[in-house]
Parts: sequence; C-alpha cells; structure tokens
Amino acid sequence: MDGHNGISKIVVMYTSTKVTYEIHFYDEDHPDPAIDASYDWTRCHILYPGRDDTYGCEDIESITVEGGTIKFAGTWSNICANGVCVEQTYAMQMWPQHETGERPYSNSVAIYVSNVWDHLMDTVDSNPDMDKNWGYTSWT
Repeated sequence: MDGHNGISKIVVMYTSTKVTYEIHFYDEDHPDPAIDASYDWTRCHILYPGRDDTYGCEDIESITVEGGTIKFAGTWSNICANGVCVEQTYAMQMWPQHETGERPYSNSVAIYVSNVWDHLMDTVDSNPDMDKNWGYTSWT
C-alpha cells in the first residue's frame, strides 16, 4: 500500500433534521499493488470520473447523525449474519464488508475510521492494537 489513505477533508451538510458528514480520503489502497492499480483506474475513470487521482483515486464515505442516532450507510465496520454482528478487524482474512448499521449519538462519541483498505467506521475500536491518528470535528 502506498500509504496515502488519510482524510483529505470533511464536508458537513446540514438540514433541519440531520447532519451528514462526507469524509474524503486521498485514496483507498487494495493490499495487492496490481489489483490496487486496476482498482484505482476503474474507480477514477469509469465509476467516479472527476475524483482526485493524485494518490490513486479519492474515496468518499459518509455518515449521518439524525434523531440521536449515527447512521453508517454502507460504512459500518461490522459483519452481520443470522442476526449476529461481529466487529471487523484488520486481521480478518476476507474482503471488507460494507454493512449498514446504527449507533447511539452523544456529545462525547468518537468515530473510529479504519485507515486500511476500506474506510469502515464505528464507535467501537475494532483494531485496538493499531496506532491512532486523532482528529476532531464538531458534531453540531
């Protein structure tokens, strides 16, 4: 991985009932360099033309805060099957799953964003042994 997976900017969109946080990442690296090159080209030139391709292909993920709930639409760091959800970790030997889920919102909540291949998120740290780069943005 080339390591340019960090957050480049956060766009905040307010309505009368919710706040959506659109999180932009410089890239989203696949662990295999050959697959990553093909993946970047396909995403930036076919699926999402116009995205920044300086470091591969810009990745954009969103979360929404509404009615006391944080909604992870396709960005939740959980694998759910048969009514049971388990936290995804970096060490899992499978493709990351883009699950949808919700967590309670509070003023002190932290969102953990995986800076590995897929930028999956949760309020639970499913990779406690990985180094953290802390950032802050107002939720209000």
